[in-house]
Amino acid sequence: MEPEPFLLSGIVQAADEITKALATSCRESFQGDDPVRTPVLDRLMVIGEAAAGLPEAFRESHPEVAWGAMIAFRDMVLGSAFPIEWGLVWTTATEDVPELSQQVAAILRREFAPGDLPE
Repeated sequence: MEPEPFLLSGIVQAADEITKALATSCRESFQGDDPVRTPVLDRLMVIGEAAAGLPEAFRESHPEVAWGAMIAFRDMVLGSAFPIEWGLVWTTATEDVPELSQQVAAILRREFAPGDLPE
């Protein structure tokens, strides 16, 4: 089985979970001590890990998606010796994730049959 449908579905699912988690949050509470910020960060890490797991040729064939930014975000968080910049996490989650979800969902619809997708 190709990894692409599984990984792309994981990105869309994580993005949906981020959107749901942030439905009742505002930037100020999130940057403070909002209980959803750690789960949101976790889902962003899942997105970065899934993007990194996609074959390079696949990522290159879809340059409209910011694969490199997803991977770099994951690497930044993993390698950070400094406190997490929650404002950056908020911006990524609220501004970048919705567009990413739409882009990846469109790739799934366009390139993979429903039977190829994980349930």
